[in-house]
Amino acid sequence: MTTAVDRLPELYQPIYGHPELSNAAARSCQSRLVHVRSTYAALADHLGRPLRVLDLGCAQGFFSCALAALGADVLGIDYCPENVAVCTLLGDEFPNSKLEFRVERLEDFIPLLSASAFDLVLGLSVFHHVVHERGQEATRALIDRLAASIGHGVFEIALPTEGVYWCASQPDDPRQMLGAFPFVFEAARVETHLSNQPRPLFVASRSIAVLAGAAYAFADHLVEPHALAENVHLGTRRYFLGPHAIVKVFRIDAAIA
Repeated sequence: MTTAVDRLPELYQPIYGHPELSNAAARSCQSRLVHVRSTYAALADHLGRPLRVLDLGCAQGFFSCALAALGADVLGIDYCPENVAVCTLLGDEFPNSKLEFRVERLEDFIPLLSASAFDLVLGLSVFHHVVHERGQEATRALIDRLAASIGHGVFEIALPTEGVYWCASQPDDPRQMLGAFPFVFEAARVETHLSNQPRPLFVASRSIAVLAGAAYAFADHLVEPHALAENVHLGTRRYFLGPHAIVKVFRIDAAIA
């Protein structure tokens, strides 16, 4: 494992299960892991089974391994062969876990997704690179495909104000990238290694509102509480209507366009 870690172009994540190899990791994963685990647990409890998870841009496989430890069936993809080499060695250390890793570019992989192949997608700090290379419209089309074929995700979206070379390419409002998901909830702001500005971490879904570790299925959603509201709340409210609960989510930071 040490040799494979030494070959990495960047030790971006801690090496799961190897604190002795993780001291120089660029980012801690713990603050994000709390919300990833909580979302996974809520959805798995709601569906009554372990989830099939797609980890896009899995890097050194920290989140993939952490969810596999909870019983998930995980496929991690990354464009960097050195990352996948480390991930594969980690998978070998946990032979009873359902872990697979592949060298893939997400731009090529996502269009080939079949419906219902996965229950949850992780897109953590990866799509800003696609935005910079291919533009916002092409990236939104990829995320739209994720929404249509998977339906639930956790996304960390970079901000245009972080002061890095790719910032000018990013949308003013990161939620613009997640427009295909009716339910979008900012679960946290998380630190990065690139700036002192924390990024939003979103939980998104087409059919299940996940809040505070609980999941609420919804069949419909509204942007107005009633027909006479006439946009009095400036688009800052969403109402998710389900068989057992009505979930109301509102933003206080800015109006939704």
